[in-house]
Amino acid sequence: MKKGGNKRRVRNEVRIIGGRLRGRVIEFENSNNIRPTGNRSREQLFDWLGPVIQGADCADLFAGSGALSFEALSRGATRCLSIDINSRAVRSLRHNAQKMDGSKIKVINSDSWRLAKKFARLPFDLIFIDPPFSDNYVCDLCLDLEANCWLKAVAYIYIEAPVKRDLLQVPTNWELWRQDVTGKVKSLLYKRVETDR
Repeated sequence: MKKGGNKRRVRNEVRIIGGRLRGRVIEFENSNNIRPTGNRSREQLFDWLGPVIQGADCADLFAGSGALSFEALSRGATRCLSIDINSRAVRSLRHNAQKMDGSKIKVINSDSWRLAKKFARLPFDLIFIDPPFSDNYVCDLCLDLEANCWLKAVAYIYIEAPVKRDLLQVPTNWELWRQDVTGKVKSLLYKRVETDR
């Protein structure tokens, strides 16, 4: 047999760790750009969010495996917009959505950096920002989200970044509410409060 003649695509999986979908498996294809939020960080994040997640409208801007999207729905979010530029990731997201909360999740194959520059039709209670660590434009993205009304009057923004990255410059009405470090990953949860525009 020729080398590589029987190549199979390798799939990864991550489990939902809390809520009504607890234990359900999220499958996704191997990719260097897909780095699911680890179990410890996810547990910490949703402990922070607590009752805030109930009934929340969420957006997962760099959805990847969908771990944050499905975890949010499992724990009581009303809906989640999951966006990823990687078409393979989007196929997996749609497959997983069909197995779970298909009616509550909308999956879009698009570029969040560009989408954030457009006015949001419906603002969100909670936005997850977990881009590939090679991307260096998170501060610009945050400013665009604020300027283009992606967030409700009181909203929460979760950001994952490498520990070595400098302090993020975010809109002045975003207050750092919780933070944690796990290995080389920094988890930051901001609370947005309305300002006079």
